[in-house]
Parts: sequence; C-alpha cells; structure tokens
Amino acid sequence: MIKVFYWAPFISKIATPIAVINSAISLKKYSKGTIEPTIISLFNEWSDYQKNYQNYKLVFLNLFKFKFSLNFSDKGFFLSRISFFCIFLISFIPLLNMLKKNKPEYFIIHLNTALPLILLYFFNFETKFILRISGKPRLNILRKFLWKIISNKIYKVTTPTSSMADELINNKIFSKEKIEVLFDPIINLENFRISKKEIKENLNNENKIIAIGRLTKQKNFSFLIDCFSSLEKNYKTLSLHILGDGDQKENLKKLINSKNLNSKVFLHGHKKNINEYLQNSFCFVLSSLWEDPGFVIIEAAMNNTVILSSNCETGPKELLKDRINSFVFQSNNKKSFIDSFENLIRSNEIEKLNIKIKMKKDIKKFTLINHYLALTKTIL
Repeated sequence: MIKVFYWAPFISKIATPIAVINSAISLKKYSKGTIEPTIISLFNEWSDYQKNYQNYKLVFLNLFKFKFSLNFSDKGFFLSRISFFCIFLISFIPLLNMLKKNKPEYFIIHLNTALPLILLYFFNFETKFILRISGKPRLNILRKFLWKIISNKIYKVTTPTSSMADELINNKIFSKEKIEVLFDPIINLENFRISKKEIKENLNNENKIIAIGRLTKQKNFSFLIDCFSSLEKNYKTLSLHILGDGDQKENLKKLINSKNLNSKVFLHGHKKNINEYLQNSFCFVLSSLWEDPGFVIIEAAMNNTVILSSNCETGPKELLKDRINSFVFQSNNKKSFIDSFENLIRSNEIEKLNIKIKMKKDIKKFTLINHYLALTKTIL
C-alpha cells in the first residue's frame, strides 16, 4: 500500500483544509485500497473535520504523543508570522522523527511550508516531497531563496492555476518539468445536498446578494459595500449579506454605519452550511483582489447561483467568461461593477439559465474523480 501524508497545519478558517480533506477522500475512495492517505495533526486543529468526515474513515496522525489544543493568532500579518514561527519551533524534531519512522512514499505540503522544506534541505529522505503553492504568495527574497535551494530535491510542485505555474517558471524558481497544474478537489457532491424543507423555508430571498469569505483585505468587501451603496439607491429592495469572519470586521461595521446601510448590509459571521444561502439568493458576488481559483465560485455554481465576479488575478481570470458562464467586472473598478450588475439585471431567465448551465460544465475539472486521476498520474 502506498502511503501519502498531508501537511497543512492551519490557524484560521480558510479553504485549504477542505481541499486537503477532499484530496484525501479522493485517494481513499477511488484507489480501491492501494493508497492510504494520512493527515498530520499538530494541535488538534483537525478535530471538527474528524467529526464531520468520520464516515470516510480518514487517518489523522498526531504529530505529538499527547493531544493538546493551542489558540494561535491569525489577527494581522505580524501576529500570524509569530504563530507560524511557534509552529516551526515545536514541530521541527517531531516532524523529522515522524517522517523517518513512517517513511511515507509521498509527503504533500500545503501550509506552513518552510519547516518541511528546510528538513528536506538538511536531511535525506526516502519520501518524495510534493509542494503545493496556492493563493498569491509573496515572492520575496527569502521565499525565492528557499524554494530555489530545494528545487533539485523537491519531487513535484503543484499549483491550482496556470497563471501561478507560469509565474514560478518565468521567475526561474522551478523548472517547467517540476510543475504540474492540479485543480483543487472542491466538488464533493455529498456536500451539496440540501433538503426540500430547507429550501422552502428560504424561498423569499430573491433580492439577496450573497458574498462569502474571510473579512480580510484580500476579499475587498469594503469595495463591495461601497458599490452596493450606489446600487441600492436605484434598487431599493436589494440587500447584501456577507458570510465570514476576520480582522476587518470592525472596519466594515463602521463603513456600513457611515453609509447608513445597517438595514441593508448584514455581516452574518462564519456559517457552516453556505449552500442554502446560495441557493436562495439573487446572485453571488466575489469582489476579491486575488483568488486561486476561488472555492466559493465553484460552490456557487454547484448551487445554481448566478455569479458576479471580479476578474482578479489567478483563478477567476482563467475560469470566468463574461456573459458566457458568469458576469465579470474589472477588479476594484466601481463603474465596471455597476455596469456588470446592470447587465445581470437586464438578462432574462433564459439567458441566466444558459449562463448557469455553461458554468456547471466548466467546473467539472474540480470534481474529486478528476483530482484523483490527475494526482495519481503525478504520484504513480
């Protein structure tokens, strides 16, 4: 049996853990017992996922001999860097020992990548290391140096978008032969089931605009609220509902209050089941400055929700086509946003239906089976 270990310690509610879980599920489900995926847990951060996905019988391996919980801070760049450094210090020796003892055939690195890469540089392993690069990482001197010095020892580098792969190649960080574009396994059909009762209870929501994501600068919700303040003057029945938590929450509250939108714009906090919100909305809006590709875009499409999105860097720019599978506006451009919203408003039901059907076809590459086929092509 081939052992595949996943490394993705996280300190906040982000999309990456879902990608890791779904990747492990795809290996467990389709390999017919030939591959055993294992997710490494540090400080009990995977406990909720263990409960929610226990039917899949995934293996979670504790890095330490005893279970414990730590509340690392993700409030701002500086504090999050301190948290990552603490993870580095407490995990260095335990991770080294675990890899030497268990000798997995493959070690897939998603988050907190510095530690395993430094181990790879200084020690020899039988394990093949696969580095997953997603988001929009800062290509600073330190990161570029670290990636370059381990480029010969790393087995493969995977990215979720072609533009990220091209950037790594053009900056001469990794060779073209090392890099594979591997789409995230976002679509697990079991996660998109919703009861008729849930739908009935939320039918009268056709004027709701839904936005979902962490309340951070990346998601650009201040821009969205500013755009909405202009829209609602002409569309009095519209309301904006933002799902998510983050360090920009207080700033967004102040912005909403300053524009007298307290009865129109709502911050709902983090919600576990976003499907019922999406299924019963007028449209989903993504205002981000960058994504890769934007998990919630795929989730919105799976819920038959019309998508209005910025053409931000990496994912959306590659996936979305204006008035073909979505409505697209220039990133951070208020006039473009309003024009695209007007196009959406003027579209009839047949046009919107065709757009949703086309989007459903375009996201098939994000299914678990397609991820499994691509990943096993890389590792087998």
